[in-house]
Amino acid sequence: MSTVSPMVSVFVLGGRLGEDEFASYLRSLDANLARGKPFAMVVDGSAPGLGVVEVPSQRWQLSRAQAIGQLHRGIAFVTGTMTRERVRALYALQPPAVPYGFFNERADAMVWAQAALDGEHKVAMGARKTQPLMRAIP
Repeated sequence: MSTVSPMVSVFVLGGRLGEDEFASYLRSLDANLARGKPFAMVVDGSAPGLGVVEVPSQRWQLSRAQAIGQLHRGIAFVTGTMTRERVRALYALQPPAVPYGFFNERADAMVWAQAALDGEHKVAMGARKTQPLMRAIP
């Protein structure tokens, strides 16, 4: 089993997803992209009562699609209790054509994200019955 590398970043989403929280998420994503090296992310959305204040525009995906396609190897979402609002919030953070998984525990998400970073997409995706949410943007 691989050890977790510094190229797996963790973003903790607090009790809401609004403009400020989304801007913070984009800063984290952009910092990963700016390094110019493959990376994976864990988004911890397990805070109790997580809700969407406003749904982010999907323009962020278009402006970063090429870099995301080249460098982003996977995104693991830590869900806690699944609710409609929580799923809506986490899907709003889904990059295009990036393998993803949903997990109850951050430790499991970290292992999956490291496997995605190490190129074990098929194993990691198959083990969690994961599939891409969005198609790649040409």
